[in-house]
Parts: sequence; C-alpha cells; structure tokens
Amino acid sequence: IDFADQYTSELSVFKQIVKELEIFHTLLEEYAFQTYVDIHQEALFKEKEFIASLINNSIDGVVAFDTTLRITEWNPTMEKINGLARASVLGRKIFDVFPAFEDTEEGSAMKKVLDGAPVFISERPFREGKGYYEAYVLPLYDKSRRMTGGISIIHDTTHRKAREEALEERVKERTAELTASESALRQALAQSFTLNEELVERENFLNNILDQSPLSTWIADAEGTQIRVNQACLDLFGVPDPALGIGKYNILQDNTLVQAPFYQDIVAVFREGKMFRFETDYDVSQVTHVDIPTGHPVSLVVTIFPIKNASGKVTHAIIQHEDVTEQKKAEEALRQSEAQLRLITDALPALITYVDTDLTYRFANREYETWFRIRREDMIGKHVREVVGQKAYENVKSYFDKALAGERVEFETQQDYGDLGKRFVSIKFIPHEADGKVKGFYALVYDISERKKIEDTLQGLYEDMKIKNEALARINTDLDNFIYMASHDLRSPITNMEGLMYMLQKAYDQQEDNGKKLLNMMESSIIKLKSTIDDLVEITKVQRDIEQQPPEEIAFADMLVDVKENIQNLIRSNHATIREDFQVPRIQYARSSLRSILYNLLSNAVKYRAADRPLLVEVTTCQEDGQVVLSVKDNGLGMSESQQKKLFSMFSRMHTHVQGTGIGLYTIKRIIENNKGSIRVHSIENAGTEFKVYFPLNQPAAATSAYLPDEAQKN
Repeated sequence: IDFADQYTSELSVFKQIVKELEIFHTLLEEYAFQTYVDIHQEALFKEKEFIASLINNSIDGVVAFDTTLRITEWNPTMEKINGLARASVLGRKIFDVFPAFEDTEEGSAMKKVLDGAPVFISERPFREGKGYYEAYVLPLYDKSRRMTGGISIIHDTTHRKAREEALEERVKERTAELTASESALRQALAQSFTLNEELVERENFLNNILDQSPLSTWIADAEGTQIRVNQACLDLFGVPDPALGIGKYNILQDNTLVQAPFYQDIVAVFREGKMFRFETDYDVSQVTHVDIPTGHPVSLVVTIFPIKNASGKVTHAIIQHEDVTEQKKAEEALRQSEAQLRLITDALPALITYVDTDLTYRFANREYETWFRIRREDMIGKHVREVVGQKAYENVKSYFDKALAGERVEFETQQDYGDLGKRFVSIKFIPHEADGKVKGFYALVYDISERKKIEDTLQGLYEDMKIKNEALARINTDLDNFIYMASHDLRSPITNMEGLMYMLQKAYDQQEDNGKKLLNMMESSIIKLKSTIDDLVEITKVQRDIEQQPPEEIAFADMLVDVKENIQNLIRSNHATIREDFQVPRIQYARSSLRSILYNLLSNAVKYRAADRPLLVEVTTCQEDGQVVLSVKDNGLGMSESQQKKLFSMFSRMHTHVQGTGIGLYTIKRIIENNKGSIRVHSIENAGTEFKVYFPLNQPAAATSAYLPDEAQKN
C-alpha cells in the first residue's frame, strides 16, 4: 500500500491492486494450511495403520465402548468368540447385544470402569462354546484425562487351563490365537489442532492396551530392536527399568536364540511376514549384547507376529509371552508322581489298570505279569480281549459299556481266565471324565477266591445261628406272654386286697393311732404293687403295639393338643407356659406310640419344674441330617451327669418329691429304638433339660411326604 502510488494515482486502480493482493494472500494461506493438514493426515494414516495392524494381529480379543456403553470397536477374535460380525454390533449398546450379561460380573465390570476403576475378571468358561478366558476391563482417557469410554481385553486361557487340569494329555500346540482389531478413525479432521488431538488419543489408547494388559508384550521395529515394552513383560523377566532394553535389545542378535533350531523361523517373521510360535526356557541375564543382571530364568510360550503397512512390508513385530514355568514344574512333579504311583500300584496284590474308550490298555501294574505271564510294556495298546481271553471279556462286556457311559461299576463274578483257570474276583470300574466326556476308566480287580471259600463256610454257620435265633425269639415271646398273663392274673386278687384294706381301715377308723398307721402302710404297699404290675403290662404292650399297630400320618400340633388336654390340671397347677414350633408339621408313625412319647416327655417337663422361676416348655420339630427331630425343652430342675447315666433304666427316678414309677422314660426309649430311632438328653442341673427324639426318614414311599413342610407338599 505504501508503494502503490508509484504505480498509479487513480483510486479505482489502487483499490483493484489492494483487492488482488488480499485475494492472493488468502489463497496463499489456504494453500499453506492445506499442505499442513495433508502432512498431519499422512501421519494420522500411518498411526491408524500401525494400531489397526497391532490390534488385528494380537492374541487377545478387544471390544471398546464409549461412556454410553455403545460399542465402538469389535475385532475379528470377538467375531469368532461370539459369532457376531463387526458390522452388526458397532454402534449398538453392549447390553442390547448381550442382554444376559447385564446382571453378571462381566456386566458390572463394564459399569465400574466408567467410574474410573479398572476391573480384572478371573478365569471362567466361555458362556458360548468351549474353553476358558480371563479379562481386564480398563477405562480410556483422552490427553486431557477426560474419560472417553472403556476397553475389555479378553485373554483365552483354554490352553493354560488344559495344561493345569490334564497334564497327562499334554497339548502340543495352542490352537486358539486371539486377534484384535481397532476400528478405523472416525473421520479425518479438517483442523490441525483436531488432528493433533486425535493422534494423542490414539497413542493413549495404544498405551492403555500395552501397559495395562496382563500379558507380557513388547514391540520391535523392522530390524528387531525393542521400541516399546509393557510392565507385565518387565515383571516377567525381572527387569527393573525399561531403558535397559528399549533401543538396545535386539531379538535377532540374542545369542541365546541365535543357536536355537527355530532361529530362522524368528527371522522369517521380519523378512517374510510370517507368524511364529515356539516354546523355550529363557534367561535374559545370559544375553550378551545387553546388560540385565537382575534377570531370572523362565519357561515361555512365545508368539511373534508381524505388523505390515499397506504395501505388505513388515514395519514392526509384536512379541508376546505366556509364562509356563509353573506348568513345567507341575509336569515334572507329575512325572515323579507317576513313578511313585507305579511303585505303589506294583506293591498292591490286585490288578490295577487304565483302559481308554477303545478298550485298549494305557497303564497296568506288575500284578498283570504275575497273572497273565505277559510283560506290562507289551500290554500297552492291546485290547482287553487279547489279554484276559474271550470268555472273560464276554462275561464283563456289559459292565465295560456302563463304565464308558460314565457309570461307576462294582460287582463280583467268577471269571474263566483260560490257562489261569477260574477265579472269583471283585471288580471296580471307575470312569475318568474330562471336559464333560468319558476318556476311559480305571479298573481294580481283586482275587476273592479264598474269601468265597470262607464265606461258604460261614454261610453254613449262619444258617445254624439263624435257627437258634428263631428259637430264642420264640422263648422271648413266651416270656412276654408269661409276664402279661402273670400281671393280669395278679391284678384281680390285689384289687380284692385293696377293697378289703379299705373296709378294714373304715372299721378301724375309731381305733388307736398305731393300728391306723399300719393299715396306711399296707395300703401304700398295695398301691405300689398295683402300679408296678401296671408298668409291667405297659412294657409288654410296647412290643405288641409296635408289631400290631400300623403307622399313620399324624400332625404334631393335633397330638400336642390331645396330650395337653389330658394333663391340663397338671399344666394349670404348675402355671406352665408351652410354646410350639413345628417346622416339620407331620410324621408317619403309630398313633399310640407317638402319644406315649409326647405324653411322657411333656408331663415330666411340667412335673420337674424349678420353684424359683416361671416354667417354660418349648416343643419343636425340625429336620437334621435326614431325620425328623422332636425336641421338648424346659427350664426346670435339670439333672447331674450321674443322674443322666441312669435316666433310661427301668424304675429309675431322679427326683423323689414328685410321684412316679420311673417306667415312663424306659418305655418310650424302647418304643423309639424298636422303630429304628434314638433319643438323646442334654441337661444342666438347676438350669433345665432338653430331650431330642430322632425319627428315621426311611419310611414307605407312600408315607414319605408326611415329613415334608406344607410348602413342599403343595409344590
């Protein structure tokens, strides 16, 4: 503008010159800016290409989501695991794709991550398909530490799980390689500051994957030199500082690998773009071209895969390690345990073997050599029929089928072993299952020929004892009948004596005191004698009732009402409070027997009350260890340990200030035990007593429901 007047003095021309200069300046700025944008777009494209190649070739599955739980990334491995194409899930919310996950630990982990907390999901089986996995769910941030969403890194642990659970089936090569992918960048940014922001965000994303991944990982450039390493890798090898390796360690110059037979396969990753996987024992402290004295030896499964650019040239390589040190130790321990097992099985006087699903031997102890005169090494791989003979094989073939169907089989039989002759044997087949399938079975065969001879001898003795027991049973029955008849015959004259005593007492009412005392003593003796005879009759009736009275369904509550009505005066006079709680409401039992049990226990609890506190009796039922338990608990006088030892003896009484004969507990104990039950007592002197009656559940099928609570019977 300052020099424009040297070219023209006309205002219109002057304005035109200024306008043209402004247009030129604007065009120049646009061109410069476009050039700047193109440069950053090229850098962004290369970064995108690098990240996509890294994720697509990773052995871990990756799914990323934004703060609304919408899926932003979905790699090929996730497609394989879930059978869902990437295009079908991008943009959809996670719980719309997987509604069953929302209330699970995995769903909770994704929600927690949005609060900024990384979550580790421990090893578990895949919900669909076979195998196991573990996962890290991590938050993602932009350069200003603003949360942008989360990422779930899923690591397939099927190979490791298989090695842990079935080392005998050593897996030669892991077949499931997880791949990961990173979706293309949303869009090219038009402004330079936006481009820079996107680059930083993608770099943070890559750092999150590497640094927070539980899998040991490092990145090499095209020449094999380490340029990135995560903390899991440093921890695995015992390297305290990443600077010891970054820019210094080169896998192609590693002297511990150069001499390995698979070294050329490692070279092929960088030169030909091939992926390679190998297993090795490794000690980074032995590497000569770097100085890492803190390193320690480990056993590894190493996976190396290339990262290529658009033209197919290898630009980087990802090296991932799986630590199998403990598995190697376990394998060695397994070999030692196998040797110990062989020593143990060789010392046992029985045939012990393992047979696969084709009925061929995979293991046999030394006893087979004694029985069949064949080296056990020669048995391995042979069919059972070839060793034991056709007759013996046909005799137990049906049991083989059951064992291979997963059924545990135990039986005894007489086997014809050809040249070995006939033997009585006891056989057990124990199925071996893995991954839900029967892989074979263990067989244990014992020679019981001598035992059979002894059993035949004992059988004859048993028949003799059986005849004698039947004779004793008849004698016992005769004795019971005698007691019953004797007590019945004695009752009538005692009743007459009682009447005569009453008349004599009435006649001597006006006589001297000594005569009246003697009559009172005689009356008391007659009453006791009558009571004793009644008790004898009651004892003999116990067995008769058990044999003659069939069980029926009885409600505990109804029976308690009946007993309480019968002893209501006793309850009222002792001011007793009776609480009930019948968790098992009904039982199948003889009515008179159950009434005797409840009557004796409840009346005793009320009789033997403590004078210094209100009486509380609790009557309850429950189910314990397959039995129905009736409990009668009081806060009365209680008993000492010495008293408890004599508690169930006939005519035994613990407290003499209350009337009784001491026959009640003896009677109900016999009732309970004759019905295959039991009774127990727990008592503390001056604190209270609890009786527990255990009724067995092995009742007839039609009556079993009587033990179930109301709700269960309705169901």
